[in-house]
Amino acid sequence: MTRMELTRGRIIVGEEDAERRLDRFLCRRLRAPRALVEKLIRKGNVRVNRKRAKPSLRLRPGDEIFVPASLRKPPETPPPPPEALLAKARTIPVLAEGSTWMAVAKPPGWVVHSGSNHPWGLIEVLRALYEAPELRLVHRLDRGTSGVLLLARGPASMRRLAQAFAARQARKRYFAWVLGAPQSREGIVRSALRKGVPTPTGHRVAAHPEGKPAETRWRLVLTKRTEAGPVSLLALSPSSGRTHQLRVHLASLGLPILGDPLYAPDEAQALWQMWDEDGMALHAWELVFEDPTTGKKIQLRAPFPFSWKRFARA
Repeated sequence: MTRMELTRGRIIVGEEDAERRLDRFLCRRLRAPRALVEKLIRKGNVRVNRKRAKPSLRLRPGDEIFVPASLRKPPETPPPPPEALLAKARTIPVLAEGSTWMAVAKPPGWVVHSGSNHPWGLIEVLRALYEAPELRLVHRLDRGTSGVLLLARGPASMRRLAQAFAARQARKRYFAWVLGAPQSREGIVRSALRKGVPTPTGHRVAAHPEGKPAETRWRLVLTKRTEAGPVSLLALSPSSGRTHQLRVHLASLGLPILGDPLYAPDEAQALWQMWDEDGMALHAWELVFEDPTTGKKIQLRAPFPFSWKRFARA
């Protein structure tokens, strides 16, 4: 178990925090602003095993972290999620469970973890609801995205499942409603994506020569007419898992996802808001992975939100 010896400016990393990034670990454990943590790490005021470290350093059990005085105030114990959030989470379907994992059908509108503007994310609420503090996120879905969300039971399981995702041994399929109609029935988008690229609408994920490679296969399912013009339902198979990958790739094709607040024009956002105020038209429909304990192939599918069914019938 991680030991917090803040009076001595020392933290000893436990098994439950193995493989966490140094910057994210300190922000979460100390409830410190990310900008302050990153600044102190860059200046060398934070040391790991008496050495300077990068914010992206992955921690190991037994690592000794020295933190400066500005980070030594013991963090306040966060309050439990309010009953209204717990009641809302009780309606979230559990798709399947194994001895080392659990999968739920995430509704649109939920952030998956807490942040500066969200004191409780879905993971914190599920830990409280099921009295399971060992639950860990294996991957993430954006706030507006619905669908299959995989959770691990404990750090060891999380590492094994996360490694399978990184090695592209897990298969994901999405569906998205987009504004417009593609010129062909299917295609592949390949680009290098980078976070924080300056754009006319702010810093966004965008194609950049120094970005990480990303690939998305897409296939047209159907096209229908709306007051805003044609919209299309696409099936998507990403072979990489970059932040905002599907949203950026579809926007680059001139087919922005309906309801996307960052990469879609106003008319695409407004059209979906008529049907779903909490989300955007991106759904993580299927996840296929190998159970890390049994080696059995697991195939999970999340039902479409009700808003999707109403929109398809309109």
